[in-house]
Amino acid sequence: MRSSVAAGFWQFMIFLLFAGLSYDTKANSFDNARHNATENAILDLYKKEWGAANFCSNAESHFYETRICSPLLRNEGNGPFILSPIAPKATVVLFHGLSDSPFYVRAIAEYLYQQDYEVIAPLLPGHGIKAPDADMQDPNLRIRWYQHVDEIMQIAHTSHNNVFIGGYSTGGTLSTRYAIKHAQKVRGLLLFSGAMALPGTAETLAKVWGMKTIAKWVDGDYLSDGPHPFKYPKIGVYSALVLLDVINEIRDELDSAEKAGPLAIFAAHSLADRVTMYDGIADLLTKVEGNHMQFKVDKEFDVCHADLVMNTTILIGLKFDRSRVNTAERCKVPKANPQFNNMMMVLSLFMSQQLVAQASDENVDSDSDTQNQGVVSKEAFLKEVHKNNNKDINKDITKDTNKNDLRN
Repeated sequence: MRSSVAAGFWQFMIFLLFAGLSYDTKANSFDNARHNATENAILDLYKKEWGAANFCSNAESHFYETRICSPLLRNEGNGPFILSPIAPKATVVLFHGLSDSPFYVRAIAEYLYQQDYEVIAPLLPGHGIKAPDADMQDPNLRIRWYQHVDEIMQIAHTSHNNVFIGGYSTGGTLSTRYAIKHAQKVRGLLLFSGAMALPGTAETLAKVWGMKTIAKWVDGDYLSDGPHPFKYPKIGVYSALVLLDVINEIRDELDSAEKAGPLAIFAAHSLADRVTMYDGIADLLTKVEGNHMQFKVDKEFDVCHADLVMNTTILIGLKFDRSRVNTAERCKVPKANPQFNNMMMVLSLFMSQQLVAQASDENVDSDSDTQNQGVVSKEAFLKEVHKNNNKDINKDITKDTNKNDLRN
């Protein structure tokens, strides 16, 4: 009996570390009806947003990928996309950051697709288009962002019973707002360079009366053409103030509750990030109850805000015009995060644990031995990461201790 339990334990360890949750072989066939319903719902949403949208017909598109195109977009790479494995274990919605596009979550999306997650990468209102001026200075911009997140999540929940929400920078902020309000509907919140706090000067200026009116004057015409094909050349002051409104709304929500949640949060952040402050992430994890996991990239790696979500593969072929920037200036040229692979492995562990926990909740007859198999040793996981990368593990993985510590 003991040997069979031990064998089961190690089998569980192997799939949790590398494959996450397994699925029934009867489900191992592509669900065309579900997939078609999802992509058609996404297309209809952008037809309503833009007036003209269609499925891209680019021959370079992979068979598992659906892209949305429109004549309003700067180029096809700025459009929303869906990655659909044969039998997804969950749907993951990843929102991009301020002034950029779904390109900024593509490296993460590709990794999650390989782990059998369906990924929806939307395009937020005002982004990725040739003429963004009116949208990015719209007095209703914040409300439009909220509505877009709600509409996308409604589609995601229809697509799969298990849904994760997250994003990069501003996308993480908007995801946090949704997740706090609908904690019971999501399996977890995934944050990458999450914008939960901005530099002190920016937050102070935001408190000045009439600042948004001044910001529109300072911004002038909101240009879309720049050195990066998938990002506007600057972040408008007005849109940054709108982001701060979202951040402050979340703070008010958290301060009004004794303890928000439960909501499991994965947060990856570079300690060298000068755009979004790590203190905001730390405060969020303190105020939200749940089994949290962090991935912190040490300052010595000097990983910039936007580079946290970049890997070497995604930068190959990127037509970034270096002649239009000062290449000697920090963070002006995109670079790969040297800790990206480690970050993805920890993300995979976190997501697998949330799905295991969900399955355990649904199977109330599980005995204690089986439940204990669902908890992976932190040391064992770090050893596995070290073995697979053949390099030092320069990161900090922490687990909130409200429930189910990582056990020795």
